[in-house]
Amino acid sequence: TGYEFESSANSGTLTHKDNKSTIKFYLMNSSLSSIIMKETDFSSETYTDYKTFEVSGMQAYSIRRSNNFEYKIGILLDQYDKDHGLNHGLSIVVSQNALKTAEFDTKAFVESDVFQDLLNSIKFSATE
Repeated sequence: TGYEFESSANSGTLTHKDNKSTIKFYLMNSSLSSIIMKETDFSSETYTDYKTFEVSGMQAYSIRRSNNFEYKIGILLDQYDKDHGLNHGLSIVVSQNALKTAEFDTKAFVESDVFQDLLNSIKFSATE
């Protein structure tokens, strides 16, 4: 798909070699409300198209920045310590490159079969 992957301890970034768009992944160990944010957590003047859905049976949400610069997605991977409000999650941010906005449409990309296949390929298994 033209993307190259770089990773660090709790994150990874796919960067397109031509249009320089990015898909950033952040692993989270946090509260449910930090992983699955609500529409009211975002400014209605800046964000639009909020929706909830499932990814491979896992609870998720997405929201688009009004200028189409980025899409945010949160996925609840598991509730490993629900009694203490601790959950594993994944935050994904799909962004245009500020200098190449005409070359990449975030909404069209997030709705594409290629990106949906990427989302549906996400699997999670906790390790000790």
